[in-house]
Formats: sequence, C-alpha cells, structure tokens
Amino acid sequence: MAVLDRLPVPVAAGGAIRDEDGHVVDVGTDYLNPAARRAGVPVGEGLSQRLVEIVETGRPGAHTGRWSRGQVFLTEAVPFGDGYLGVLRDVTDAVRAEAELRAGEARLDEVQRIGGLGVWEWDIAADRVHWSDELYRIYGISPSEHRASYDGYLMRVHPEDRDRVAAVIGQAYADGQPFSFEERIVRPDGEIRLLRSGGRVTRDAAGHPARMVGVCHDVTELVAELRETPGRTSERGGSG
Repeated sequence: MAVLDRLPVPVAAGGAIRDEDGHVVDVGTDYLNPAARRAGVPVGEGLSQRLVEIVETGRPGAHTGRWSRGQVFLTEAVPFGDGYLGVLRDVTDAVRAEAELRAGEARLDEVQRIGGLGVWEWDIAADRVHWSDELYRIYGISPSEHRASYDGYLMRVHPEDRDRVAAVIGQAYADGQPFSFEERIVRPDGEIRLLRSGGRVTRDAAGHPARMVGVCHDVTELVAELRETPGRTSERGGSG
C-alpha cells in the first residue's frame, strides 16, 4: 500500500464480510491512507449495501454515506481482491448546503402560503413560465394538470380585466419599467379571486427584454373585510 500512502486524496480499502454460506453481508474498512485519516474517515465501520453490491457483482460504482462523526463521503469504488478499493471525497458541506437550501425553500413556501403570495417568472426568450406552488393554489389548479404559460395566464384573468392587464404587461415589456395592477382571476370552479400583482423586467446585454418576474397577492378576503367593516379602510390608510 506504499503507493496509496503517498496519494494526496483519501483512499480506503476493505474486505468482504461473508456469512456461513459465503454470501457478502457487509464490507469492512481495513485500510485508510494518511489523507483519509486526516479527513476523519474512521476505520472498521461497515459500509452500505451499495458497496456490498460492488463486491458481489465485480462492477465499479459509487456510494454516498454518512460516517459516525457526521461527515458525508462520496466513495467511488472498484472491486479489489475479495473487497474494494475506493477514493473518497468529503461532500459534507455540499450535502449540508443542499439540505439548508431545501429547508429554505420549504420556509419560503410556507411564508407564501400563509401570506397568500404567489411568485412567477417568465423566461421571455424561451417562452417558459414558472409558477410557485402557492400561485398554483391561488389559481386553484394543479401543476401536474396545467402547464404555466403567458397565454394560459391571460385566459384565467377575468374577461373584464383581461385587456387592461395585457396592456400593462405589454407596456412593461416595451419600456422595461416596474409594473403593478389589480386583477380578478377566475378559478376552474368559477370562483373569482382578487389579486394585487406586480413585477419587473430584466434585459439582456443587448437591451432586449429577457425575463419578467413578479408576485401576486391574493387580497380577496382582506378587501371583503375592509368593505364589510365601517371605518376600517380609513384606519388602515386606504385599501389600495
């Protein structure tokens, strides 16, 4: 193993652990080079079913596993004798960052849900539209059943508001200025919701409109409450 000892990357090797019938039930770690020991890879811990499969099938493969110290290593292994030889890479920070990103997305989704805020993005050049989960909920439709598109959005705007909304968005497309408007939408079940919407335009290097992003705030209940409560509008400084 002298050659492996000199490698700057973490390397591990281990042998198969077999049952009485000769079947591989686990794979132990018997050797770590100095780089692996410095990285904190412990000796003797059993690995995953994935490495068992690599030893049994004789085919190379990769495995990501968490060790006892909490570190996460990506092991790229090949069969080696009655065991394996693997190069390891510490991916703890990447896994943690991904988990934090997912947690942040979940928190953002919850904030949007509680506040009735939906977010959308329109890639103008590719004509691709992305809606947040809350925006789908506001519109009463499912992302699995309805593909978001600009034309599809306009068709869900109340017929009496549709031309005005299209004109506002068209003007923003032309001049690149931020925009806002109030709109009514019609859900598939016929329910009408009132939204306050706004957004902005970003341009490419040539100055052409490249992307629009915006938010929609479902204010249906808020406006109904203000209308039903005498004096409430003036107390809050108006409803607009």
